[in-house]
Amino acid sequence: ITGNNTETTWLINTENGGSVGGLTFEDFHYLVGGTNNDTFIIADNGSVTGTIDGGLSDNTLQRSNITGDNDWLITGDKAGSLTYDSAIIATFSNINTLVGSSTQEVTDTLTGRSDYTTIWLIDGTDTVTTSDNTINFSAMENLTGGTNDDTFTFNGGSISGTIDADGHINGDIVDYSSIEE
Repeated sequence: ITGNNTETTWLINTENGGSVGGLTFEDFHYLVGGTNNDTFIIADNGSVTGTIDGGLSDNTLQRSNITGDNDWLITGDKAGSLTYDSAIIATFSNINTLVGSSTQEVTDTLTGRSDYTTIWLIDGTDTVTTSDNTINFSAMENLTGGTNDDTFTFNGGSISGTIDADGHINGDIVDYSSIEE
């Protein structure tokens, strides 16, 4: 399905199914946003076995499950995958913002690119912007660096879970110098 060229919200609540623009769809493996902002919401039991392509403009992928944990993996510029219960429930491209579940019982873990040295700017509660400015993140309780060097910089923000630097080449850095005692 390709969306229209207006601001659109997609609700994905079954495997390859959901609703968009007042229409219900099922058995569509590829979802493509239009030329305006698109928000793709993946609810409990929702998944896309193909790809979610945000299309043009400023697009958001949001997870709204109320049980289980979510693992987000960034694989490239505005691209990655979302895993739930050890199964990939979505791969995505052309997405500018990722939003984890807001349910307290759900933990969202974000893992950075393996081929990129990333500066993670933690500028809100569980809110992160990366140095390449291609994807913004919110409601991400845990952060895991990629296999290259990563710098985690606190700039008035906080992480409610953990930071795992993971692998590195020369060394990973956690910079909390802007936090006042």
